[in-house]
Amino acid sequence: NKTKPNAKSRSRRGLPAKGRRRGRIVRKNGRAKRRKEEEMMFDSDLSYLLEKAGQFAYSNFHEYLTSEHVLFVLVNLNEETRDILAEAGLTDVEGLKSDLKNYLLQTNEQVPHHKQPRMTVLLEQIFKELNTELKDKNVGIRDLLFKIAARGDTYGAKILEFYDVEAQKIKQRAKDDRSEEHTSEL
Repeated sequence: NKTKPNAKSRSRRGLPAKGRRRGRIVRKNGRAKRRKEEEMMFDSDLSYLLEKAGQFAYSNFHEYLTSEHVLFVLVNLNEETRDILAEAGLTDVEGLKSDLKNYLLQTNEQVPHHKQPRMTVLLEQIFKELNTELKDKNVGIRDLLFKIAARGDTYGAKILEFYDVEAQKIKQRAKDDRSEEHTSEL
């Protein structure tokens, strides 16, 4: 005899209770108000590549999705990424690919069975910073590459530095691209 799950049991399983809207509750003057979660907006190429990074982590039984997974997929699957990095000083693309792959396969904790990888706190911070800085604009590949390269406390940033990639050159080019977009809209 199965009974229909009530709201309490649904929430224990991580499901929203029926009729409950998604969003965070914010208290203001003692009254609860519902606020929609802000959504990141990615350009279509970056959305696809981020999905591929998640699939790479999943297929290798990695517990976490890291900025290095994202960088590895960007370098391997996207010509624009390789062009951006070349403009910023990269001369040995194959060496970078190899070093990133070796790092990912040797250092990431594996789970015994397929489990959807969780984003690291650092990767979440990168996305939050991008969302705050770009507000209503779509996050592009160059924006994400700059954030990864400028983050000195990650292997991704250190390996890019080792291969002579300068984060400031990526940033400057991103600013130039945004100003070109702005003038073409006028």
